[in-house]
Amino acid sequence: MKPIITIALLLVINLISCTNPSSNRIYTSTNTELQTALNQANPGDTIIVKNGDYHNMLLEMNRSGNKDKRITIKAETAGKSFFTGETGIRIKGDYITFSGFSFEGAMIHSEFVDLKEKYKEINFRKYEHPPLIESEGSYNTFEDLYINKVSNNPKLDHHTYFLLHDSTQYNIINRCWLERKTQRGMGVLIHATKDFHEGRYHVVTNCYFKADRQDGNGGSAVRIGTGMETTEGIAKCTVKNCFFDEYDGEEEIFSIKSTGTTLDSNTFLNCRGMLSFRHSHNNVLSNCFIINNDESPIEGGFFCIWGKGHKIVNNYFYGSKRNKRTTGTISMISGNSDKITTTHEAVADILIKDNIIYESDTSGYAITVGARHKYRSENRSILPRDVTIAGNYIYNSSEKEQIKYTESPKNIKYSDNKVFGNIGLSPVPEGIVKTDIKLVADKYGIYRAKGKGPAGNPLSKKDVGPKWLQ
Repeated sequence: MKPIITIALLLVINLISCTNPSSNRIYTSTNTELQTALNQANPGDTIIVKNGDYHNMLLEMNRSGNKDKRITIKAETAGKSFFTGETGIRIKGDYITFSGFSFEGAMIHSEFVDLKEKYKEINFRKYEHPPLIESEGSYNTFEDLYINKVSNNPKLDHHTYFLLHDSTQYNIINRCWLERKTQRGMGVLIHATKDFHEGRYHVVTNCYFKADRQDGNGGSAVRIGTGMETTEGIAKCTVKNCFFDEYDGEEEIFSIKSTGTTLDSNTFLNCRGMLSFRHSHNNVLSNCFIINNDESPIEGGFFCIWGKGHKIVNNYFYGSKRNKRTTGTISMISGNSDKITTTHEAVADILIKDNIIYESDTSGYAITVGARHKYRSENRSILPRDVTIAGNYIYNSSEKEQIKYTESPKNIKYSDNKVFGNIGLSPVPEGIVKTDIKLVADKYGIYRAKGKGPAGNPLSKKDVGPKWLQ
């Protein structure tokens, strides 16, 4: 009987192993092997890409996992599998994890350049910025990736590292290093147009962003939405715990052109340019450090607002320097009276609360209400209204006015604000007090006050990016 029992047991074990795809680990060592494994993958499979160079690879994943059994594509040793030459990563399936690869010195694949031309007349926004990595699926995770010095294809003048399409939801970009030198392009581009009325709910977290100066538009670290869709694109995305290190890609470091996004607990250090809520409603900037502590005259570290329902709470602004677009560390811009796709809506229903604004540059103000009024056009004439400014601490040792109005904005409410310096308004509204604010610098050089500014500490390189780099 024992041989029969043994044979039966072996058959059962073999049956279980064949019908349980969650145990499958597929090793690949060439471009062809890798694509074949992707074409045959089942939920629960882990595709392991052996250490080495994968040159001129267009990787396309059409298979999907599920919420219980993801499909994982990972480097054998994190940081030791390299995509070089013309490279394109296209994830069309759902529940995919893509992890541990390096893309240093790669080039945008010609396939994506051709798609830009193909869609130019159909939907030019779709591939306006051809990607290195694109997701057309939902619930996908991209993690522990190192992307640096990726070059434009010779037929291309700009690109983006990540492109998340309109139809996708719940993608996560986690612990990625996104750095560029002279190549023109963006870090993360998330489409959120009016054609999709549900939120996208993507998350970008624990990532590192750095870029040298580029000419022209299209060089933001992160852009969510498009200026061609006014405020009708709903994103509901989150960017959290990211470090923007001397980012100098274009005038806008971070551009929100959609509704419902939260920027929380990020650090922007000596970045040239502005953060902006444009063509958007109901976005949040919270617990962020926006610090300009270098000695250069370059503008940076300021925040511009268009649209309705935004909240700017518990942030720390240090040494902000104005540029031609704005006049203050926090600037509420006058809106357009004409309603066309590329204009900016008037500012309304804004909450600015419990922020610390410390030593803004004397070329600008701490807070402006109605900046760029009638700038270049008489249509830019709608002043901000229904703004609550509460519990903020403004410290400036110069004689520069700290709060600036254009004409007479409506229903600007103040409460519990303290200013060390020249308030700038006469008469001074109730809810603003000129006083010697007691701010104490901590070991990071951050001037603190209980209940004001971020609760945490500023981030640095060691706090973000791939685990294998640390």
